[in-house]
Amino acid sequence: ETQFKTKQPNEIVYEFKKFADYYNETLNARSKEIYSLRYLPDKVFWKSVLTTAKKENFKEFDQLCKELRKLYYSYWIAGFTTAKTRDLSLNLVKLIKERKSVTVIREQINRKMKGDNVLDNVGRNLEEDVYENSWLKPLLILIEYGQTDESVFIEYSRKLHVDHILPEKWEAMDYWKERWAKEDTSRWLNRLGNVTLLSGRKNIKASNNEFPKKKKIYKGKGLDGTTGFEISKRILDEREWTVEEVKERQSWLIKEVGRILDIKLSESS
Repeated sequence: ETQFKTKQPNEIVYEFKKFADYYNETLNARSKEIYSLRYLPDKVFWKSVLTTAKKENFKEFDQLCKELRKLYYSYWIAGFTTAKTRDLSLNLVKLIKERKSVTVIREQINRKMKGDNVLDNVGRNLEEDVYENSWLKPLLILIEYGQTDESVFIEYSRKLHVDHILPEKWEAMDYWKERWAKEDTSRWLNRLGNVTLLSGRKNIKASNNEFPKKKKIYKGKGLDGTTGFEISKRILDEREWTVEEVKERQSWLIKEVGRILDIKLSESS
């Protein structure tokens, strides 16, 4: 009653309808940044910020999307819950309504991330075992988006799999035992450098195979042609899959995360 007592009912309904339109326009935008945000576990904050930006005709909307992607993905990878960004998200809504620029918003985000030591946590978590993390598949999709300018959008579903290049059941094959020591597999099996995106159909075929056979499956033929994922096509250029290839791929993937999210990550061996 306090909020609406000076307004006519038809004005309230109209404003609500416009806000709903802005919400739908934001959610359904054909934008890689927004598609990336759709993979986040909690969607209420970024939707609130971007819908407000639409309503307020925020001039730097695309750049705002990139800043939000940096913010929420960094906190997710760093291991923080959504509650950690709650107050900042509400403040971003306030800044947008006050007509502040994206530069001011970026400064707020960077200050918050620095205070929470987010980037150190991101760098550490990317270097460790990643396979069981909920953010792994969305992160690989994010990197995939960074490889092309084409407007190809990836649906997050059970049909999309993460494949171990060095397979989980490597010990069952002489091929892998001849090339990998147990100590190295313990360290690198579930690391970022040893995983890639595949369709479920190809992943089932590739699964626990030798590397040459995996490459043939990745390449495919006929209707089941070469994998469409650019980050997986890169593997076709490798002659072997040893510790060195995993290290090189991991270094490249982490650099891509830094480039795409526009964050500075330190590398470790």
